[in-house]
Amino acid sequence: MANPRSRKRVFAHRRGPDGSAFERCDYCGVSVAIALLDMHECKPIVLDRDESDLERPVKRSKGDASLTVKHCFEDQPRSAFCIFMEGFRKSYKEEEWMEADRVGFATWKSLSDQEKDPYVLRAKLVNLAYEAVVLQESVEAQKFKVDDEADSGTVENFYPHFEDWEDSE
Repeated sequence: MANPRSRKRVFAHRRGPDGSAFERCDYCGVSVAIALLDMHECKPIVLDRDESDLERPVKRSKGDASLTVKHCFEDQPRSAFCIFMEGFRKSYKEEEWMEADRVGFATWKSLSDQEKDPYVLRAKLVNLAYEAVVLQESVEAQKFKVDDEADSGTVENFYPHFEDWEDSE
């Protein structure tokens, strides 16, 4: 006769003193699920610090203004429909923005090509301005091109037998 399967031991979940699955935190008094009690953080984590370190204000430095990137969303590429909708939303006084978008789309579809021409022209101007900015940024980036090679003057300092590796082929 074969041995009966051995049963695995299953331990019951921890319970609070009253038998519930929640326990009050000793520090803050909040009722926390026992399964999450080890992740409960109610007191500040202090690692070998004095009280004076916690009271001292943090020094804030002002960043270099030349390193900030100017984001001008006016010059981002857009379609003629987007330019039309920007103007339409300003002129259409409806509280529901979904309704305004639906009516604006229906209005755009009903416009003739000659009525769409000013929006198409404006979109082309915005796209040309955007392409000029991107081209200028790429030219400036090429001025400061850095050699990304791993070879540097200090390679021999880290690998004493560097010359031997080159001749190993």
